[in-house]
Amino acid sequence: MSTRACLLALLTLSAAPASAQRGVAPVTPLTHGSLSQALHQQRAAVSRCASAEDSGAYLVELRASVRPGPRPSSMFNARIAVQVRSRPRDGGFEACVRRGVQNALQDQPYAVERSVSGQVTFRLDERPDRYRPRPPAPEYSEAEASQALRRRDPRFAQCIDLAGVPERITMRVAVEADGRLTLLRADVPPGSSTRALECLRRTVEGLRVRGAPARRRELTHTVAVRG
Repeated sequence: MSTRACLLALLTLSAAPASAQRGVAPVTPLTHGSLSQALHQQRAAVSRCASAEDSGAYLVELRASVRPGPRPSSMFNARIAVQVRSRPRDGGFEACVRRGVQNALQDQPYAVERSVSGQVTFRLDERPDRYRPRPPAPEYSEAEASQALRRRDPRFAQCIDLAGVPERITMRVAVEADGRLTLLRADVPPGSSTRALECLRRTVEGLRVRGAPARRRELTHTVAVRG
């Protein structure tokens, strides 16, 4: 080859775009093993959620399934579903973990060529630093329920439309296991408004005590009413 031809060949190669000279590195396909490994890497995120939500969960199971999205399918546009189940169940903690894992998986550098699934279980043997045992609920006290009712005595009196001699209202009230109060029956004076019972019922049902009983308790409450 002549010197002139060699120079032309060299100029042609040097003028070729750099992208044409460099090969594009292939993206590793996602597998069941690589997905499980990505889930294993989420222990720190799980611990952060346990701390942020002040959760008492000691066991967390993560399940993830990834399906191909529009081509070229990557983790960013793949269809990712994450399921979180804690023991004991804690909705706020599970939602935090689900969001964190979903975002972390979308950033993984894999190509999604087929549907892949994986799962991992974390045991939170050590409580997060911010975790504090929730204080026990106060014990049921009939005095607390009676006090709550007495505070509504002015409203109970307004429910009764009377004129004349002093009268009284006698109510039988139940304290439910969740702390709510409900009206079982009420003895109202003659001449009371037809809406009196409904008014009494709504007022009682707006009350709640902190010390919920283990089972339903009943008590009698009396309100003096002056016409």
